[in-house]
Amino acid sequence: MSDGQELLERARTWAAGDPDPETRAELESLIGAESFDELAEAMGTLAFGTAGLRGVVAAGSGRMNHAVVIRTTRGLAEWLRRRASDTSIVPVLVGHDARLTSRALAEETIAVLTAANIPVQYFDQPVPTPLVAYALRRLGGNAAVVITASHNPPEYN
Repeated sequence: MSDGQELLERARTWAAGDPDPETRAELESLIGAESFDELAEAMGTLAFGTAGLRGVVAAGSGRMNHAVVIRTTRGLAEWLRRRASDTSIVPVLVGHDARLTSRALAEETIAVLTAANIPVQYFDQPVPTPLVAYALRRLGGNAAVVITASHNPPEYN
């Protein structure tokens, strides 16, 4: 299989598992047009850095979207389960900023953690990141997730 065919296959597999119809359609459009440069960028891998996991909000494994948040949160849940003897006692705190996709991504995070039987406490309204960090320390939570792009351009989250 050629590199281009392998890329198309990875993109098709990702699109098939994407729960968001908008990003799924975006990726399917790139696949249909065989836009290899854009597909290669979209199908990269977001990596954790000192500021967390950030990327442009768009389709694919190399961008920030519902599918990436779901998979990342599942990884967090599995890590917490291995690390803690009883994750049902200590909550994970979730907060988000006011960017357009932040609330929906925070809701995905809450849903995945809840499905993994990990208790969640969350802020219903946008809050600054330091408030979530303070609440985590004050409440003694297991972990905190903040959906924010902080100082990055508007297309990030």
